[in-house]
This record gives sequence, structure tokens and C-alpha cells, in this order.
Amino acid sequence: MNRVAALFLLLLISVTWPLWFGTDNFPTVPLLSSLRHVAPAADRAVAVIFFAAVVTIVVKPETDRSKAAFGSNVAAIVSGIVLCVLNQHRLQPWNVLFLLMATIHVVIKPPHRIRVCRVTVAMIYICAALSRFGPRIDEGVSRQILDLGLNAIGLARLNQSPLLIRWTCAGMSVIELIAGLLLLTNRFRIFGVVLAMAIHATLLLSLSPLGLNHNTGVLLWNAFFLTLLPMLRERDSRPETEAVRSAPAMPMLARIALVIVVVFPLSGLFGIADNWPSWQLYSPRPEVLRIFVRSDAIGELPDFVKTFVGDPAPLDMWCPVRIDRWSLEATGAPIYPEDRFQLGVAQWLARHLKDPGSIRAELDAPERPLWWKRQHVTYADSAQVQQAAQQFVLNARPAKVP
Repeated sequence: MNRVAALFLLLLISVTWPLWFGTDNFPTVPLLSSLRHVAPAADRAVAVIFFAAVVTIVVKPETDRSKAAFGSNVAAIVSGIVLCVLNQHRLQPWNVLFLLMATIHVVIKPPHRIRVCRVTVAMIYICAALSRFGPRIDEGVSRQILDLGLNAIGLARLNQSPLLIRWTCAGMSVIELIAGLLLLTNRFRIFGVVLAMAIHATLLLSLSPLGLNHNTGVLLWNAFFLTLLPMLRERDSRPETEAVRSAPAMPMLARIALVIVVVFPLSGLFGIADNWPSWQLYSPRPEVLRIFVRSDAIGELPDFVKTFVGDPAPLDMWCPVRIDRWSLEATGAPIYPEDRFQLGVAQWLARHLKDPGSIRAELDAPERPLWWKRQHVTYADSAQVQQAAQQFVLNARPAKVP
């Protein structure tokens, strides 16, 4: 299982190569302010260690219990965490999941290892589904997939029924929630595996070039689950024999791990953990920061950024900067969906503008706990953007350029 995760991680690194080995075309925002001065060469050195360790995990048999195999996993975990701290954009869901599974592989022994891995995967479906429940459940990817399906079967007219759309999107999230809950059971786990595989097969078809044409990383993420889920289908041993009854109970370390993989993602529903590490995927809940540059200052931006600057609204002078498309083009990865990180991107843009009033940002953020109620804040210039970045515990400023 760990080997499969490492293989898909290598594939995902290959399609997001600039994110790991450095690019000057997109800002770097460390998790800690003290790391904003780390040299790019040091960052790349850690990335080489991480890549080499993951390659070693793939080529070494998973049954190999040698010190070398243990060392490869530890090296991958440590260097992977360091890379995320040096640039929070690397907290992509697939990387977070690999680091979790590698850690579980190192610190927990069979048969408890697969139980913790199973709960970890189940929480992805549970938290992703829960993060969508609310009045805006009919927005986002669920709605796009439904529109695509209705058009494909010649029932596009049903898109005119808001009630049908809302209940169908709600049903899609309920199915995902049920899949996660079934994975936690012993008797019905196989149904959870089949249901979850059907979800990913549908997503693969819908998000492929035949459908919504999402980026390659999203397709690999779904293909990974189609490979991983069958490994979770085995039923746990029942305490029917004397040998099993006399077996040691789950060790304390495994129990602590179970608490962490359950409580941490659930905390994201209350605004504590970040959206992606808490598995809030395809959710309308995360913050959205829209960045605008005044039309007469566009020429001051780097050429590679100008490609992602849109036209202003009629009788307006503010041009939107599509940072989501910029991230996909420059790094191959979706932009990290935290206002903290995106404010760092806005500050990086402001560095290239002579007039502090040439940039502004508009934040659309959820209120807690009723996330569908949104608060809208406008930052009128770079000074207000910088002031907003100072309110976070973690860093919200881009790395310094040597």
C-alpha cells in the first residue's frame, strides 16, 4: 500500500515538477515567516532528497524490513514535511495523504497499520461530503458533473429545475458520505469499496478530456484511489479463536494515530485546520481571494503574469488576475485554497508595482460555523493587503528573493 502511494506520488510530482524543484514564475509562501530567506538552492536540495527517497520506496519491495527500507521512509517523511514548511503550496491533498501513509507505515505495525490507513481514507470521503452540506450544495464540481451527465443523456432541460439540481447534488454528497462510513464497518466494507470506486470512475470520466478536461494531477489522484481501495477491502479478524482472543490489543501509538486522523480533518469543518489537509475537496466552503491590478499598471507586471490578467469590467479600470489559472500553468498544481497563502501571492504581485494603490484584493470568506454565510472584505491597496497578512499565526508573506 505504501509502495502504491509512493508510485502515484512520483507520477504526480512529474506533472507538477516546478512546484518541487523551483520556479520563478509563481510565488513561494513558506509556512513560517523565519524561513522566507531560505536560499532556493537549499530548497532544491531537500527536494532531491525527497524525490530519491520516494524512488527508493517504489523500487524496494514493501516486505523488505531492512534498515535501508526504514531509512527511505523516514527520509521521505522528514524531507516531505520540510518541503511543505518551505512552501505551503506543496500541501496538495495527494502529498499530505502520502506523508500520512508513510508515517503510518513507519510507526505502526501490522495488523493495526491497515486499520489506521483504512480510517484515514474513509475520513477523506466523510469530510469531503460534510464540507459541502449547506444551502450552496448545488455549486462547484458536483453541479458541473451533473450538468455534464444531463447533457450527455439528452436531458439538459432538467437543468432548469433548481429543486431537482439541489436534491441531486445533495444525493451525490450523501453517497460519498455513505461510502466513507461503510469503509469503517467490517461486514459492509466491500460495499464501501465498490461504491467509492464507482465514485472515482465517474469522476475520472467526467473530469477527463472527454468531459470537463481538468488537469492531469486531478486524474492521477482519482486513478490512485481506484488502485488503493481494493487493498482496503479485507475484513478484520473476528475474535472467534483463542489465538485471536489472546492477541495483544491495539497499542497506544495506533490509538493516538486513529484519534489524529479523525479529529484533525473534522477540525477543518470548524475553521481550525486548513481546507485541503482536512479533506475539504471539491467544496464551496474555502476562502476565495480575487486580486485586481489597475489597468495602467499592467505593464509593470512580469510578462508571464500578464497572460493571466483579464479585461476590466465596462467603465472600470481594475483588471482581474486569474491566480488559479496562473498556478496551474506555472506549477501544474491547483492553487492552495487558503486566504493566507493567496494574500502572499497578492503581496508578491505588489512588489512589482510602483504605486501601492495599483493593486487591490477582495476576500470572500466563510463565517463560522455557518460557512455558507460569507463575509466580503476589500483591501484597497498593498498596505491593506500587507496588514491583513499580519493577522495570521502562520506566515502569509512571500519568500524573499536573494
